[in-house]
Amino acid sequence: MSITVVSRWKGPQDGQTLARQAGPIMRRHGASMVRLGFCYSGAFAGQFIVVADYENWETYGSGMKAMVEDPEYKGLVAEAMAKYELVDRGIVISEEI
Repeated sequence: MSITVVSRWKGPQDGQTLARQAGPIMRRHGASMVRLGFCYSGAFAGQFIVVADYENWETYGSGMKAMVEDPEYKGLVAEAMAKYELVDRGIVISEEI
C-alpha cells in the first residue's frame, strides 16, 4: 500500500522553481517519487499540481515530521504560502493491482 499526496497550487508559473527546490528535500525525507505538473485545461487550468509518493503510512509520517523540522523546507513553504494559494491537498491510499 502506498500513500500519494496531491497538492494543487494557484499562482504564477514561476512557482515551478520552488517546487523543483522542494522535490529533493521531500525525497531526502522519504518520498519515493515527487512530480510537478501544470494543468492546461479543465476546472483546474492554471494550477500547479505536486504529487509525492511514500511507501507506507510510517514512511509518510516520519517524512512529514522531518520536513516540518527542516529549516530549508520550512523556508520554501513560507515563501510558497506568501506567493501562492494552496487550493487543495488530498491523500490517496493505493495498492498495485
